[in-house]
Amino acid sequence: MKKVFFKTNDKSGRQIVMFPYLGGSGASLFKLAKELDERSDCDIFVAFPPGHMGSEIELYNNLEDLLELYCTHVKEILKPNSIFFGHSMGGVIAYYLAKRLWEYVPELKPASIILSASPAPDFMFGKSLSTSDDAILLKEMERLGGTPEELLENRELLDYFLPIFRADYKILEDASKISPQSLNIPAEFILCYKDEMTQVKNLLQWKKYINEACMIRTMPEDAGHMYLTKYADLVADMICDYMNLKE
Repeated sequence: MKKVFFKTNDKSGRQIVMFPYLGGSGASLFKLAKELDERSDCDIFVAFPPGHMGSEIELYNNLEDLLELYCTHVKEILKPNSIFFGHSMGGVIAYYLAKRLWEYVPELKPASIILSASPAPDFMFGKSLSTSDDAILLKEMERLGGTPEELLENRELLDYFLPIFRADYKILEDASKISPQSLNIPAEFILCYKDEMTQVKNLLQWKKYINEACMIRTMPEDAGHMYLTKYADLVADMICDYMNLKE
């Protein structure tokens, strides 16, 4: 069976399973995983979304299929009292996977979830970026800081990544159409108030999805939306603090 979740270290402490942002692969979380490894004895796994760089599985553009794939594979590695971490789109996926485990495999449900730069799932409601023109799609991603300049200037790279971006947006559009059902799971939010996607109004929408008391930690004002590389050390500190509080 082709792997979906990859262990990044050889430690065996409390487990954290991490999910990348739209268009990202498991490799986009390696710097954060390294910072966590230096600070803790965490057993760290990262998800490699199907069809993204580093994955041997074909691209998925359907939320239900993606959750089924993740659920099948994560059950092979999950430990009790784990924590899920997701950045941006990864937070939405982490939430829905946690919800599925709580409902169908409660003995493997995560103890809590960390949502980094992640607006509530319904923020995509009514949008159709998955079928929009290339220029509109790229403009939206550039606005959020998710499209490097070298990608915009390289047609071959664009041809590779555009189907991935569209598939991921389709998954988010699927998630936005699901009627909110509140999940009883502790959560921490990490965000930058200068990030358009995590304005207070978007954050408050999570109340429809999570009914536990939540913690909020803020990034520096210049962090923007895509801060995992520049501020991996700070995010790792926040994760460790939260995990220590939840032990």
